[in-house]
Amino acid sequence: MTLTPSTEHEKPDDFNLPEQKFDITRHLKSSNLPPGTRQTHRFDTWVHRKELVEAVKATRRFLSPRAKHHFLTLAGECGCGKTHLAIAAAWDNLEATGLTTCYWQTAALMHYLRGLYDKDRHPAQPAIDVELGWLCKCSLLVLDDLGTEASTEWTTSILDQIVDTRYINCRKTIFTTNATPQNLPRRVVDRMMEGTVITIAAKSYRRLNKDKEVQPHEPS
Repeated sequence: MTLTPSTEHEKPDDFNLPEQKFDITRHLKSSNLPPGTRQTHRFDTWVHRKELVEAVKATRRFLSPRAKHHFLTLAGECGCGKTHLAIAAAWDNLEATGLTTCYWQTAALMHYLRGLYDKDRHPAQPAIDVELGWLCKCSLLVLDDLGTEASTEWTTSILDQIVDTRYINCRKTIFTTNATPQNLPRRVVDRMMEGTVITIAAKSYRRLNKDKEVQPHEPS
């Protein structure tokens, strides 16, 4: 799912006050949440499996003001439900509280931010400042598929800036990844490990569905 913002550089004027509640309509476009997931990727559309109960509970607890930490990492193989849970949390944060929320696939985000630089690799100000400010200060940020982005000095620097700023200011952040810690930026991993880390040891939903399709029928 490769995304681009629906309204270029359009962010709420007071986005830097994430603790304040706003009307959902003001923040729907700037959230970058795929519209179709408003119906499909919700807690009440989750297909329950016993090996995923703790991941669901941890994600719901994370949205509570009593959450133990402001960072949550959902790790596991492709198709195990990490993105579903992360997007469900984002929709709940946006709809139930009206707080500023932002979702990005990490590789798509890096591609988008790189596009804000001119051909000589100079940042297009103030566009880059607006985008980075939004990513650093929104109430909830979801960075999906961390580790799929190209590993360069520039991407590492940008990710470190976003994650470190959110860490220092206690902004809620959800990471999903199927990468090993050795394949992620070291400083980012250090911050993630201080938060809640849930490893989902479950088989891919897509693989389960495929296995059901190929199961032989019982003889009649």
